[in-house]
Amino acid sequence: MTLALGGLLTAQPAAAATPTTITVTTDPNGPVLGYTGFRAGLTQLPTRVRVNVAPPVDGRVCFDERRDVPPYEVCLEVTDGQAESEFYTPPGQKSYSAVFTPSDPAYASSRVSKFVQFTIPRLTLTTGASPVVAGQAVTLSAVKYWDSIRTSARVTFYAGSTEIGEVSPREASTFRAVLPVGNHVITARFTDPNFGVDERALAYVTVLPTSSPTPAPVAVTSTSPTFRQGQLASAAVALVEAPGVPTSQLSAVISWGDGTSSAGVLAGPSGRPAVFGAHAYAASTVSSGQGTWRYPVSVYVTGPDGTVYSAGNAGAVAVSSVSVPVSGTSR
Repeated sequence: MTLALGGLLTAQPAAAATPTTITVTTDPNGPVLGYTGFRAGLTQLPTRVRVNVAPPVDGRVCFDERRDVPPYEVCLEVTDGQAESEFYTPPGQKSYSAVFTPSDPAYASSRVSKFVQFTIPRLTLTTGASPVVAGQAVTLSAVKYWDSIRTSARVTFYAGSTEIGEVSPREASTFRAVLPVGNHVITARFTDPNFGVDERALAYVTVLPTSSPTPAPVAVTSTSPTFRQGQLASAAVALVEAPGVPTSQLSAVISWGDGTSSAGVLAGPSGRPAVFGAHAYAASTVSSGQGTWRYPVSVYVTGPDGTVYSAGNAGAVAVSSVSVPVSGTSR
């Protein structure tokens, strides 16, 4: 715009564009645990993305996603400052920038960056109920979600340091073993040389001699609590029936289903305590077409005579995601 002053034309500076602020919220925020049940290299995990722009103006937001392959853009139309969509991403870390371009040139564009981490569940191992009687086979179940089509992976089972069997994930995930009398630490080891993967999971089982006195009646029942992603929380993960057994004579170990374990705390009425544990899960669980993913949590309770007791079925802990918005303002 120009103004005539005393015969001279004076240029006036253009009005500065009004800044905008873009806020992006992803659910889950990551890292995320999930698997769609086919070829790990092609697994796609859903992320719900919500965009809010202030002031609430129209425009377009484009996500420039960077992976190990050339980047590509996904763009959404923004109406009244809002847009929402769902993206599907393979395992690994997704890094993207969201750029908002307003339809009205009176407003400035804005940008924000975001990271989301996806992971495949770790190897888990369950042994069924413990104890068992000598001569009774123990069923070892190792679960690892992996590429069942082109994998050369093996699952090897150990009792202590002694190898007792091996299976191919292509053919089976369980192995039945007859173990000698005593307490056993069982290890399942998953290896895949093609991908450099080496994971281990532990379980515990007691084998009683057929002529041994009947141990104190102890029964363990798993529970299914819910945790919040990234937040340390305490919950009862199992209920114990041990009539006549002082709680002080019991101890517990909790296998959290994410490759970690810790000692449990027994508390509650004598003869009917619960096993409590404190834990923080790094990755939340998501629905990938097969229901909500849950961590299989096993609880092993040791009685006064050293016998290890466990439930026939592992518990199932759901971990809800925490959505953390990130914002960027025009500069």
